[in-house]
Amino acid sequence: MYRILLGDESVGRRWIHRLPLRLGRSGSQAPLHIEIDVPFRYGPRKDNKDEQQDSKINSNSHTRGAELNDITTLLTLLSGKDGILCSRWHSLRLAVNSDFKLGYAALLPLTYPMSSLTTLHLKLRCDRHPGSERKELFPNLPSLESVILEGIFMHNYPDMSNAREISMRGGYCLSGIVPQHGLFNAPKLERLSLINDGFVFSFPPVYSDLRTLSVRGSLLTDGLLAVSMPLLEHLSVDFHSYSILEQIARLRDIGRIRTLHLIGGATTRSDPLRRSESQLVHSILQQCKGLNTLKVDEYVLSLLFEDWASYLEPTNPVLVFLAMNSGELMRISLDNPRSISELDRIKALH
Repeated sequence: MYRILLGDESVGRRWIHRLPLRLGRSGSQAPLHIEIDVPFRYGPRKDNKDEQQDSKINSNSHTRGAELNDITTLLTLLSGKDGILCSRWHSLRLAVNSDFKLGYAALLPLTYPMSSLTTLHLKLRCDRHPGSERKELFPNLPSLESVILEGIFMHNYPDMSNAREISMRGGYCLSGIVPQHGLFNAPKLERLSLINDGFVFSFPPVYSDLRTLSVRGSLLTDGLLAVSMPLLEHLSVDFHSYSILEQIARLRDIGRIRTLHLIGGATTRSDPLRRSESQLVHSILQQCKGLNTLKVDEYVLSLLFEDWASYLEPTNPVLVFLAMNSGELMRISLDNPRSISELDRIKALH
């Protein structure tokens, strides 16, 4: 495991000095697990307050660009000559503070095939490459199973066709280049997490193995609503607007859900909006005939109180996990009178 936290220039220099020796000692076949984190800009560490102030005033362009130079150098060393070491990469996490914009040149080591890479986590902000002649990043990832693209602006998306788990956290591609068969065309996909505000993605007509879907934001891509998910069991929705809740109510296989997590947040709503969202929550629950676990926050709980008995099947016990803002977790089973009384008691407290 190469876990590299670049906190200042001295750390970068030490890793650049030691890495060739460590790679040589690792042999020619050993798998490489790589983590590179750059949480903030470099800055000289000084104890004297006057020196600290001087360092702020006299910070130079070399220091401000040293972080990016170190990232490129480390990736180049880890990939080896002509990318020979990339076949040994099994996992890669590259997380760079959003203050930095990575140019295409900094990512050139990522243009080699990575036949053994199973896990990829990218948290980047990239500059648009001005030229059209460029190699594709992550061109060949036949073993990739788990992908997290977080706050990322890439030149092209990696091929995720073999992925079993995809988490897209605000990811957007500057060039608009997507894999030939579509970004989310992953027949083996079992878990999908989308956190975005309406970026347009295309989806295949069927996710035959998908069991867990998590969505968060203000708007979903309509294409997701028509996808068949015959094995879908777990749904988590953190809704920031009425629109995404309305879309979830139209999800094709929502009736198959067994575990539902609804988070409305602490945003103040007008009375008309509250009533509309309450009706949508009721509509969603009425469709979930096989539901056995429900987890909500205080806002959604207040919506449930308005008419909770009308949408729960009396013959189908539902375990309700109430996630309170205080951090307390309460468990209520609606299959016995005591639990129902407890729910009424909580209602009286609100």
